Amino acid sequence: MTYTTLPPVRGRNPARIAPFRDVLAEPIAMLRLAVPIMLIALINMGMSITDTLMVASSFGPEALAAVAVGSDFYSILFYLGAGTIGGLVPFYTAAIARADDFQRARLVQVGRAIVLLLSAVLVPIVWTAPDWLVFLGLDQGLLDAGRGYTRAMALTLVPMLGMTLYRTILMAAERPKVFLYVTAAMLPLNAVGNHLLMHGFGPIPAFGPTGAGLSTLIVAVTSLAALKVISSRSAPQARPGTGRIAWSDLAPVLRVGLPIGIATVAELGIFLGATLYAATLSSADVAAHTLTLRVAGVA
Repeated sequence: MTYTTLPPVRGRNPARIAPFRDVLAEPIAMLRLAVPIMLIALINMGMSITDTLMVASSFGPEALAAVAVGSDFYSILFYLGAGTIGGLVPFYTAAIARADDFQRARLVQVGRAIVLLLSAVLVPIVWTAPDWLVFLGLDQGLLDAGRGYTRAMALTLVPMLGMTLYRTILMAAERPKVFLYVTAAMLPLNAVGNHLLMHGFGPIPAFGPTGAGLSTLIVAVTSLAALKVISSRSAPQARPGTGRIAWSDLAPVLRVGLPIGIATVAELGIFLGATLYAATLSSADVAAHTLTLRVAGVA
């Protein structure tokens, strides 16, 4: 019997592929984190665009202008608070690296304390904004028209800062997809809530443009509850001693976070603050600026 030697099969050479795999491993790992974070930002912008389009199409440019003033003023303070909460990242990441479950649980308690502290300071500022922004030259009629929406957004600060805390924790633990899934569900829920609360349905009264703010509040509270449940299943549970938080526990996080919050506001506040400036001109100027800003915000 004659045996024939088969030619070598042409295919991938593991020895040649290995160097490329090693080079690409880190960029691929970074993309796995970066893409969900980018999509989260895009979805958040999508909620703002949804509110803008639905209010404008239902109630016209003046209502859009009134809502935009409240929304963008709220956003300035929200970014300040969100940046401050971001000061937890290096501490929480270090606790994960050390496998220090006690410190991780304690940092969650620190984060909750910071959320409550920020809420106590920022919520009254947004709630009373229609009463004192007039002294900066903004039109009183515009502020009064958006008063209900602005107050709804003031309350929304609390669950949104809470969501920021859980986003910080999940991303530090390299689990951004969890937050992405919850955030993605917010977009259609917000649109449905806008329609029901702005126009009314059955026993639900029509709140007009204020309904968009109420919808955001309800969706934010629901999303915060979902994130809390999801995080509690994977994060270490608080043990005796982790709940007693002193100023010495808050101070290091605030020293890192406050500069982040101020830098974020300095970067984004220029564009958001321009909405307030436009409100000293006319409703049409606010509406035009808002539409342009929302579209540019997608990028």
